Amino acid sequence: MLKINGAAVPAPSALRVTIADISGSPARNAAGNTVPTAVDNLTVSLRNKVNMAVTDNGYMRVAYDGSKVRVEYYDTQFNPQRKGSLDLELPIWGGFYAGQDAYYLAEAQNNTEQSDTKEVIRVIKYDKNWRRLGAASITGDPELFGGEVRYPFDYGCVEMAESGNNLYLVTGHEGYVDAGVGQGHQGYLMVQIDKTTLKGSIVDCNLGHSFAQYIKSDGAQLYVLEQSEGGRCTELSKYDTASMKKQSLSVLEYGGFRTDAWAIACYASVDDLAVSSSNVLSVGTSIDQSQYDNVTSDMPHNLYLTITPKNNFTEDAATVRWLTDFTGDGASFLGVKLTKINDNRFMLSWEETGKTQKITDNDPLSVSILHYVFLDGNGETVSREFTAPAPISDCHPIVNGSKIVYSASSSNTVAFYSIDANSGAFQKKVYRIAGENAVWSLANGVLTISGIGAIDIDKEAHYRYPVSSTARSYSYSSADNSWKDIRECVTKIVIEKGITSIPEEAFYYFSLLCMRKSEEDHDTGECDRNRRRMSGNRLLLGWQRRAGCRRENLCTERFLCDQICKAK
Repeated sequence: MLKINGAAVPAPSALRVTIADISGSPARNAAGNTVPTAVDNLTVSLRNKVNMAVTDNGYMRVAYDGSKVRVEYYDTQFNPQRKGSLDLELPIWGGFYAGQDAYYLAEAQNNTEQSDTKEVIRVIKYDKNWRRLGAASITGDPELFGGEVRYPFDYGCVEMAESGNNLYLVTGHEGYVDAGVGQGHQGYLMVQIDKTTLKGSIVDCNLGHSFAQYIKSDGAQLYVLEQSEGGRCTELSKYDTASMKKQSLSVLEYGGFRTDAWAIACYASVDDLAVSSSNVLSVGTSIDQSQYDNVTSDMPHNLYLTITPKNNFTEDAATVRWLTDFTGDGASFLGVKLTKINDNRFMLSWEETGKTQKITDNDPLSVSILHYVFLDGNGETVSREFTAPAPISDCHPIVNGSKIVYSASSSNTVAFYSIDANSGAFQKKVYRIAGENAVWSLANGVLTISGIGAIDIDKEAHYRYPVSSTARSYSYSSADNSWKDIRECVTKIVIEKGITSIPEEAFYYFSLLCMRKSEEDHDTGECDRNRRRMSGNRLLLGWQRRAGCRRENLCTERFLCDQICKAK
């Protein structure tokens, strides 16, 4: 047992655990607390990196960190309880689905050999304790038009739904190379899997340029929403699960006309799907498509909501509501989510591109502005518009009783948000992460890193892009990393006992630090108080006189001392 600050705490457990060990010992920081894993999910893309699910004792967070699948458990107040990880079985991450009695992970591998017998998609089934129960292995089907799969999940979501004893997955894919154009055509793909036998196959597909796909189950019906670039529309389809007979209709027409096989811009996004007691609802963003041929970089996108009656599933009956009315400045959105609370109540949430506010509570994520309203089952607004200091993220909100819950994370901050489904009241819990078992805090200009082991923060800037925009380009800086919103408040950095290493460039661009050159003999030298970027060779990040310590705590930016000065 280690003793830190006079208290005995267990050593951190191994980061890699077997599936059976996920319920075992948690990894902990110096205070004995489990530390969430920071996985940046602020860019809303087609495939979600972070998902949440309700458990018997609270919540589970499933996050793909680029190499492993992290599984973390929390109580109802979002206090971490334990965590573990799983290795991918195939090299391409697809997604996670919490089924009625099992969990599912979708993974894939490319098929550049263009083999009709090669496994391209694997859907792995686990029980609720993460014991592997088996897997469905999916190959292409050359007998179907569009059934050949060269690149699975290409330009596609990976969304799943259950109906009866079957699991359905919708995504995009690229087919085999067309010699006439020198590459494969992209299109829609639907897979059906028997949940008992785990036998699966492709049941619907095309090569019509499907750039987003969502699926919901409603009794004997399946509803699928696509962005059909080839069809120049937001397309809604209904399947009868007994026969798999399909009916499709356009719920929002796009402008533009393709004259060859290559895709053209839609200037629209397709972002979410939900089913009420009487209607199928879909949301997205779009320009005024009647002005498609006159598009300019300052033409705005607005939020649209489509409402299609279930008992009159026709284009004539489908309607479109525009929920925002921007008229210029190239307005766009960083993400849009539609969360079903019950058959007659939904929450629509979004974040607008470029709209920020001042940081609060030393929470870097609080610079974002989350908007949300409540809708009824007919798509009518039934509340005022709320705002909260939080970002939209790729984590789809889930419902637990009267709470709507989701998670957002940058490279150094993990937050959990709870919105009351009735009143709209907003709450959050924030974790400031500096490594697998390290955390940070900020007070009176002092950034303190504490915990056990190495500081491990992704130093790259993770740029956030709108889901659709008329802008030709966006300007970003390499300084836009996870410290961006707090570093101008930091005048000193303190590395506490227990931290064993600091990566190079971990604290770039902290302009207000009192910096000091490091000599070979660790002489303290004179303080250089110039406000300059932390990019020089061997600059000190901060220092702190400790009781019993013979010299100041030294830690360099590009050249870490072999030993961090610690109290004797």
